[in-house]
Amino acid sequence: MLKEKEAMRILLVEDEPLTARMINNGLTTNGIEVDWSEDREQAISFLSYDHYDAIILALKSGLTVLKILRQQGVKAPILLLIHRNTIQDRLTALENGADDVLVRPFSFEELLARLNALTRRVSGSWIGNYEYNGLSYVPKARILSFGGKCIRLSKKEGQLIELLLKHRERAVARETILNHIWGPGEAVPNSADALVKQLRQKVACLSRVILISTVRGVGYRLNINNQEKADQS
Repeated sequence: MLKEKEAMRILLVEDEPLTARMINNGLTTNGIEVDWSEDREQAISFLSYDHYDAIILALKSGLTVLKILRQQGVKAPILLLIHRNTIQDRLTALENGADDVLVRPFSFEELLARLNALTRRVSGSWIGNYEYNGLSYVPKARILSFGGKCIRLSKKEGQLIELLLKHRERAVARETILNHIWGPGEAVPNSADALVKQLRQKVACLSRVILISTVRGVGYRLNINNQEKADQS
């Protein structure tokens, strides 16, 4: 089923202003509400009177703060940002209460994808605007995610996948695609077919179970091949 979710609330605990602004701007652009704390005391203060769907913990003393938060009974899922990519560092973080770990330097797309997976795994929710059988699309960032992978779409590709998601498992007429993306009388012949081909190539990078099928004489339809998905698991 396609779902539209309310905005998630994230507590960002980061003492480096440039990184904090980058993360904050990216999350708010994706419709996510963010409170930013620069230190442990402020974070504990925020948590004492407000609820958050997840916490991004990025302090240099992150492991120590992680232990304190868990000792104080904080239940929100925590994504811990660390500097060293060693097995021991990751294991230590997970053993002390982190729900996931992200190594610096990181891309914002990976941060967002991990938050998606984290909140889905912990609470059954999803940071994003659309979900269909495990496929997630965030229109504001034009990020399409599936199976822990994510890709960024062009503006027209994003408009097309959003249209297909809204009509999930029902055919979308070529004329509807042309009018929605280019406007009446603006597209050249075969514009819709070329764009669909382009989008198919991109979604193939996510998974072969995502199908954009041609419906002869009508247009195109989005499906997730659940049987093949089950066979791969």
